[in-house]
Amino acid sequence: MTELIFDRDPVTKTVQTFHYDPVADEFTIQDQQDVTALLERNKRLQNEERPKGEGHVVATIPGNILADLYKTWREQGLSWHEKQEAMKRWLNDPDNKLFRTTLEHV
Repeated sequence: MTELIFDRDPVTKTVQTFHYDPVADEFTIQDQQDVTALLERNKRLQNEERPKGEGHVVATIPGNILADLYKTWREQGLSWHEKQEAMKRWLNDPDNKLFRTTLEHV
C-alpha cells in the first residue's frame, strides 16, 4: 500500500492522504482534521451564559463532517425543509453533543 500526503491546510488543520493499493489497483483519499481546539471551544461555550435569539450559534461542526452530511442529504433528495429537520436531529443526537455550543435542544 502506498501512502502519500496529498494536501495539508494549516488554517483548517486538515490533512488529505492519498492511499493506493497496487494489488486491487484502487485508491482512496482520506480527509482528516484535528478538531481538538474546536471541541475545547465548544465545551467552554456550553458552560457560558450567553444571550439567545437570532444569530445564536448552537454548534460548530468541522467542514469535512458538514460536507459529508450535505452530500448524504443531497443524495437522499431531501428538500430544504427536510435538510433543516435532518440537521436538528443530527444536532440533538447525544453522539454529536461535542459539536454543540449549547446543550439545549434546537
